[in-house]
Amino acid sequence: MLKGTFNLDTLKTDNKNVVLDGTFNLQTLDAGWGSLTIPAGTTVRTRNLRGYNIKVLGTLIVTGNVDGSLEGITSSGSGKLQLPAPVLKVKTEKETETLYGKQDKWWNSLDEYIYLETKNYGGRIRAKSSSFKLVSVKSSNKKVLTAARAKSGSDGTLACKVKLKKTGKATVTLKLKHLSSGKTITYKKVYTVKKYANPIKTLKIGKKSLASKFKSATYYGQGKKLSGKLQIKTKNGWKVERIDLLGKSQVLKNDLKSGTKITLKKGYTLEVTLTKKGWRQMNYSIYIY
Repeated sequence: MLKGTFNLDTLKTDNKNVVLDGTFNLQTLDAGWGSLTIPAGTTVRTRNLRGYNIKVLGTLIVTGNVDGSLEGITSSGSGKLQLPAPVLKVKTEKETETLYGKQDKWWNSLDEYIYLETKNYGGRIRAKSSSFKLVSVKSSNKKVLTAARAKSGSDGTLACKVKLKKTGKATVTLKLKHLSSGKTITYKKVYTVKKYANPIKTLKIGKKSLASKFKSATYYGQGKKLSGKLQIKTKNGWKVERIDLLGKSQVLKNDLKSGTKITLKKGYTLEVTLTKKGWRQMNYSIYIY
């Protein structure tokens, strides 16, 4: 049994109170892992819950996983940790998606992971199956896109799959139930689907011009080595976020700049990441096979 101060950042104790410090809350144990036993009758102070003092009735054992998630709270007797229910706020989000041609049909499917904002704790949390249940998924215009439940992520994050059908606008509405409070939360995301347009104005490696290779796809491969100065320019508000040079199983050089001399040989890939406000990032690859 741990008495005194339990600080998830430093794991130090004193002889006064039990303090759940660091970034402890009912959803996550972000700053550490292990278990904490809190004896009955203890007043718990929490720094990040706006100064709430919480009375413990019965003995509690709070257990966290290595990845920072809350594994569970067990108790003996009438054990309770009387925390205020988190105030879950959901804002309607907006995003522009790219509809590719038939040859790139695979790219028109998206696994969307669900994020929520909590007033009590600040920031955003991923909705996990240990804390939420995904009640329903609905698309407002199935001719533009369809939406359905998807397999949760490896960390238990709830997800839905969106499939793009045609250009237009549609809203995906998800209803989630917060398991602790029983509260139903509605999450909405508005999609504007536009036909793919090549955002690359100039892309050269040495004298080889490659921009036209991305008129209908985001990848290009050839069997011949490429070598020389890298030159890249974008259009329509797109910006170069980063450029990486990859080997067969490792990153050789990252965060390259236009004007850098590079060599692409067998097994090498050049990856270019582009961003534009209101759009999902676009990734382009040139590989040598």
